[in-house]
Amino acid sequence: MASDQARELRHQGINAAKSGQKDLARQLLQQSIRIEPRNEASWLWLASVARDSRERHFCLQKILEINPDNEQAQKALRTLEAQMASATAVPEKPAVSDHPQSAAQASTQEMMSQTPGVPIPTRDSVMHALEQIQPIVEEFQQVPPSDANWTKKTKGRAGERDVWILRGYVTAAAVAAMIVLCGAAYLFITSNNIVIGPNGIAFNPTKTPTPTVTLTPTPGSTPTPSATPRVAPRASATIPPLAPTANVYSPQATDIYPPIFEAPLKNAVNLLESGNPDTALPTLEAERVNTAARFNPNPYYYEALAQAQLGNIEGALQTLEDAEARLEETPNDNYKPLIDAGFAAIYVMEAEAALKSGDRQDAQDFLDQAQERSESAAEGDPRLAAGHLLQARVLSLSGDYEGALEALDVGLAVPDLSYDTNLIIEKARVLMENGDYQEAADVAAFTLYLDPTIERAYQIQAEAALKEDKPGLAVLLLQGYRLYYPGSTVAYRLLGDARAAEGNLDLAVEAYTRALSAEQDPATTLAAYVGRAGVFARQHLYDLALDDYSEALKLGADDTVLFQRMQTAYLAQDYATVLRDSQSLAGSDEVPATEVAALHARALVEQAEAEGSTLTNDDLALVRNSLTSNNAAARATADEYLARARYLRGEYRDALTAIDAAIEDGDTAMRHYVRGLILEAQNERNEAIREFEWVLTWSTLYPFPARADVESRLEDLRR
Repeated sequence: MASDQARELRHQGINAAKSGQKDLARQLLQQSIRIEPRNEASWLWLASVARDSRERHFCLQKILEINPDNEQAQKALRTLEAQMASATAVPEKPAVSDHPQSAAQASTQEMMSQTPGVPIPTRDSVMHALEQIQPIVEEFQQVPPSDANWTKKTKGRAGERDVWILRGYVTAAAVAAMIVLCGAAYLFITSNNIVIGPNGIAFNPTKTPTPTVTLTPTPGSTPTPSATPRVAPRASATIPPLAPTANVYSPQATDIYPPIFEAPLKNAVNLLESGNPDTALPTLEAERVNTAARFNPNPYYYEALAQAQLGNIEGALQTLEDAEARLEETPNDNYKPLIDAGFAAIYVMEAEAALKSGDRQDAQDFLDQAQERSESAAEGDPRLAAGHLLQARVLSLSGDYEGALEALDVGLAVPDLSYDTNLIIEKARVLMENGDYQEAADVAAFTLYLDPTIERAYQIQAEAALKEDKPGLAVLLLQGYRLYYPGSTVAYRLLGDARAAEGNLDLAVEAYTRALSAEQDPATTLAAYVGRAGVFARQHLYDLALDDYSEALKLGADDTVLFQRMQTAYLAQDYATVLRDSQSLAGSDEVPATEVAALHARALVEQAEAEGSTLTNDDLALVRNSLTSNNAAARATADEYLARARYLRGEYRDALTAIDAAIEDGDTAMRHYVRGLILEAQNERNEAIREFEWVLTWSTLYPFPARADVESRLEDLRR
């Protein structure tokens, strides 16, 4: 419970630090440290919002006490100590502290409570210092005596004769070198028939004898040329030389454009961007009311965004319409692009919701409106990043990834937006959707170079590594992610994916469980349940896998997850769930209908075998219909199950025909076992014995679940 509280306080403190609220961030992080005093991430973020160098120095020392190998803290501490040393040009006598401990030895509790700063000297100490300095100043200002006697110089300076001799040697060597060079040039010209004329330098033609074909064996072995690689090594991403370098220990809040000067409105916007629209909305409403005398579009824009995030789409559109009606009050101000961006943002939200529900026509209508508004915003004010961002979002939702990247590049070409991290991280997201995984990872890395606190960039790096089948790299990248966001459930979910791809199944289960141990968004929870279920299935823990798939389906998982649960239920011999899920998947476009039908048929047959019952005509028809697959192996399996179904119904001749067709495609122990059962039922004792002996021999190499039954039947048949 205490760790959960510390994690929540740390998460709130990080959000406050990223939004520029340093005082609030400091307060929240200090509360988190009081609960977990040895949490490295909390001290790291507290250092970033420290009030002065002394407090930052203390935080960095605490980090190194916890983890002496923290390279970032080591580097930052060296830099900070150098700055502190250069700031103190004249060494001072250390003041006597009222406390028994020095500042460097202060405890964590004292560090959290005392007020930082430099002590102010008393008036008496200042006057005493001036009295000591005065004689030194007077002595320094005295003029030196002017009765000095000067002597005229009559000889050269000491060592001047040696210098002239050395200069002579150097000159002689230079002249000799020029003579040698000119002679070599003359020999070269004459030996190569070069003519220097009025038109420049030319070569005289020289007759040479016609070469004859001569066999000249090469002595020794001829070196074999090295093979040229088919694929040239990929160049690493280059950071632009003028790109600003981020300092995690002194983060700067992203500038808001158009600028906001009202402190309450600015705080509300920070809350909105930190994911707290419900907290920001009352202040935004109040600020909008305050603009009755002088129109200001900012409160309208951000209030509409908050309303939309809370699900009030109609209220958001009405707020923007009210703002649009007031544009005439300030005809000289370019406020329309911001209002257009607000409309585009709402329409994009509507389009995403329509696509999720499968209503493509409504989604296209919303995208058309969003496209018009976003283009107007981008053209009306190129410095408005939201216009370019929304235009790219519309194009990517329409499947035009190249157009989306072009729109983002247009925005990044604006000087004020060259290093806008919102545009850059959106470019990485579009590249991921377009399948350009390596380039997306490079762009995400550049984003972290500009601002190492952007969580989405860490996610894209890890996702790109997993897409490129580099789970080990993903694990390494996620270490940095969890350093800045130690309680992130998304980080642990991605770590579970990476561990599962590595084959470290126990570590994967541990990571997924950590992802499910705290509050999170439904999408992350769903993905964690599905990932852990897949690992459980690989470990043959089918009951646990079924439970996780069922939890994922409660959160709205798609038909793909339902089909995965159906497959797992079949392996768990939960035939009732298989049959129920197959009915739910009837007519689904997300899973192959032939595989659903085949699994349904197998469940029918194996359920009847387990219960010792027979199959109805309708069930037999379902089994027969599963023979429609064009895949030879799938048809052979269907023939096997058709033979088992007909055997249960007592139709031995048809059963024998079906099992022979299956065996013709490939021998398996189960197929020969079924053939032995059919022959035994037809009183073909010798042939049945041969089939059962084949199965018994095969089972000595590979385990066969019905071996005991085979041995029993052989014993009866041999009597």
